[in-house]
This record gives sequence, C-alpha cells and structure tokens, in this order.
Amino acid sequence: MTRKTVTSRRPTATTPIPRNLWLASLGAVSLARKQGEKIVTALVEEGQAIQARGERFRNGLAKDVRRQVDQASRQVKGFVDPLVRQVAQVAGDIQNGVGERLTDVLGRIGVPNRQDVADLTARVGSLGSKVKARNAKAGARRRPAARRKPAAKRA
Repeated sequence: MTRKTVTSRRPTATTPIPRNLWLASLGAVSLARKQGEKIVTALVEEGQAIQARGERFRNGLAKDVRRQVDQASRQVKGFVDPLVRQVAQVAGDIQNGVGERLTDVLGRIGVPNRQDVADLTARVGSLGSKVKARNAKAGARRRPAARRKPAAKRA
C-alpha cells in the first residue's frame, strides 16, 4: 500500500503574501483618509499654478501677435499709400486728357462748352432784367388793357 502525505493548510512563515496584501490595503485606506485633504489641496494649487502660467503665456502671445500685426500693417500701409497716390494721379491725368480731347471734338462739331453756356445764361439773365425794367416803365405810362371776355365755346 501507498502512503499518503498529509500537507498542512496553515500558511508558513515563507508565504505571508495574502496577509501583507491585506495590511497594505488597510494602510492605503488609512493614509488616503489622513492625507486626502492635503493631496486635494496640493492638486488644486498645482492646477492654479498651471492655469496662471497658461494665462501669462496666452497674454504674452497675444501681445506679440498684436505687435506683429501692427508692424505688418505699417509696412503694408507704407507700401500701398504711395501706390494709391500714384494711381489717383494717373487717373486724374487720364481724366483731364480725355476731357480736353472731348471738349475739342465737341467744339469742332458746334456743341457749346460750359463756359459758353455760362456766358449765355448770364446774357439771358441780363436781358431778362432789362426787359422787366422796360416793361415796368412802359406799364407806368399806359393804362392797363381791359380784360377781354372769353370767346364762346363752339359745339
């Protein structure tokens, strides 16, 4: 017959793993309870510090961007303003040249220019004043004419 070997079910000193694991868990819970508030406070302070650094970085970046935009705007304005003045001058020259040629052509075909129309308007105004003055003198010398009766309507 064979012999059975009986093994003991009691943990030996060489295998304390489950007990140590249990004790470590209890220690973690105890430390978390004791230092939980300190950890949360430290995490909040660290978060505030990171946020402040981020805001300083953002403000500095915005300031740099504004400075670069202003500088670019000045450069573009310095480049564009002379071009705009040149274009305006050339457009004015072209307009004057076309105007002069058009005036010459219109004069050749007998169309009066502005000065001719202004002179004529002044002469008509002067003549109108003289006619009114003459009519006023003549009206003072003679009696006003009797009113005529309207003619009968024809059917």
